[in-house]
Amino acid sequence: MSNMQYFPSSKPTSSAQTFTTGTPNGSLGPALTAAACAQVIATWDDLSDQRRRDLRSALASAEAIVAPDALVLDCAFLNQRLYRRPPAAFGQAQKRFTNIVSALRAILRRLDRHAPDSITGPDGLSPDWLRLHRAVPTRERQLGLIRFMKFCTHQAITPDSVTQDTLETFETWLNCFTLTDDIGGLVRRTAYNWRWAEAHVTGWPAVSLTKGDARDWYSLPLAAYSPSFAAEAEAYLARLGGGRLSMAEIDITDLKAAGRQGPRRALRPRSIETQRNFIRIAAAALVAGGRDPASFTGLSDLVQPIENAAAILDFHWKRAGEKPTSYLAGLADVLRQIGQYHVGLADAEMAVITRLRTAVKPQQQGTMNDKNRKRVQALLQDHNLARLLQYPHELLRRATRPGVPERQAARLVLFAVALEMLTICPMRRENLATLRLDTDLVRADPRQGLITGIYITADRVKNGVPIEWPIAVETGQLLQLYLTRFRPVLAEPGNPYLFPGTGQRHKSAHDLAVQLTKNVEKDIGVEFNLHVMRHLAVALYLKASPGSYEIVRQVLGHRSINTTKTFYAGLESVTAAELFSTVMQAQRAATQVAGQMAFQRPRRLRGKRS
Repeated sequence: MSNMQYFPSSKPTSSAQTFTTGTPNGSLGPALTAAACAQVIATWDDLSDQRRRDLRSALASAEAIVAPDALVLDCAFLNQRLYRRPPAAFGQAQKRFTNIVSALRAILRRLDRHAPDSITGPDGLSPDWLRLHRAVPTRERQLGLIRFMKFCTHQAITPDSVTQDTLETFETWLNCFTLTDDIGGLVRRTAYNWRWAEAHVTGWPAVSLTKGDARDWYSLPLAAYSPSFAAEAEAYLARLGGGRLSMAEIDITDLKAAGRQGPRRALRPRSIETQRNFIRIAAAALVAGGRDPASFTGLSDLVQPIENAAAILDFHWKRAGEKPTSYLAGLADVLRQIGQYHVGLADAEMAVITRLRTAVKPQQQGTMNDKNRKRVQALLQDHNLARLLQYPHELLRRATRPGVPERQAARLVLFAVALEMLTICPMRRENLATLRLDTDLVRADPRQGLITGIYITADRVKNGVPIEWPIAVETGQLLQLYLTRFRPVLAEPGNPYLFPGTGQRHKSAHDLAVQLTKNVEKDIGVEFNLHVMRHLAVALYLKASPGSYEIVRQVLGHRSINTTKTFYAGLESVTAAELFSTVMQAQRAATQVAGQMAFQRPRRLRGKRS
């Protein structure tokens, strides 16, 4: 095993799934089922009877976790299924789940289907990598880079020959030949620590590694296309934002819609960014089909010929699992707007786009969907609700235990603050992630420094209603502790955001949501996302104050109270049913004695008349 490279002989062309039946050295045959593996384990006479029983027990537990799929002894298969939910969701305690994964690794290693067990230690690094490892000043950053260094050592990749492709190959290797939770996050942290070392460690290789959002792997920046396409797209977006175009810009981009009216009202910056992303993924769909990015001349290429619009939606329809989604409907609507207001398509062509939009648009959701309703109902269970509401304090307790690494402690408190802010003010995740210290957090007395409120301007809120919210003293004290003791560990000097990212940016809303969700699901054992906190807040308020829809409407910023009633009536019906049941139980208790006497009273015998 020591001489094996633990990687397929050919590089994957599309995804790690290409190699799910391959092996580290390409020598074994098809994937192994649980039943076949159990038979192999029975032949391992060098192990004790107890150890063989433990390995078979781990197989049985893994089968229950991956159900209804049949268990396959393959890292890529197991990575996709073992980590899709927290252990508690599978009825497994964290310690038991850890033991199951450890046993599976042991099985896979004996079958030559997993990397060696020394992958996380510095032993075995090549001299060049060992020198760099020792040059990294903190143990935390060393741990953040050690897997990548070990991978490069095993693949005979020297530090000076590392490229962006090396990082991508590393991600594929992790998925194919290791059991690892959150591989995308691990690779993202590896890239972050590498960039930090590049900037701070003398003699570090002069190559910058990046790991973008996995959802955006196929798209390209507008600058990757022809100058005319990029310029026209930016000019179109400027019109949507209410910007005025100069004659030079109109001449350069040859805008067909230069004389057309812009939107009735300017779109907010967040909406403009959404439109930009839709344009990017529309063009990316055509590139994925073989179109050269340099061949795009303008936005008309997205809808002319009309088959282009169909190809774009077909590409994303397949990515969405061939089911209607609001995301697809939004993309189709952007194509419709470009075709109608910017390009000026003929009625017959517009009818095609309209039909396509109807096909990919989901039915109007007038009430909360079943998935979110189940999440809220699970969180309303007394034991789950208690743990959720106390979770910020639990994270703070863990962060302040002796021996916790400084950066790990700071991240724990960051998540504590994020959940606390969502608990006291049910804002959307984008507003949470972009909270600024200089404009959004209010201090009643600047001398004391304690934050007493939140104020977010209307142009940054989805529904156009500003968020103005008080903060209780207890929350203000948590914020103050985070700002003075923990946030400086995470933030670059001058970063203005409450939840700092790299440089002067904020932590992305997606990353914040994924990481906080993962922590909550792991420790509380329920399905969770950030948006469900809005639903939970409403459910708790209506439970305490039935029928108070106007207050809920104002808090959520709904324009119509009918929207609020329709969406949340189902939640209140549970409270109504509980109240009804309480009344009926009280009446039963009040009539218990009378009822018993009525049934025990002897019947009066009827006398016969003489």
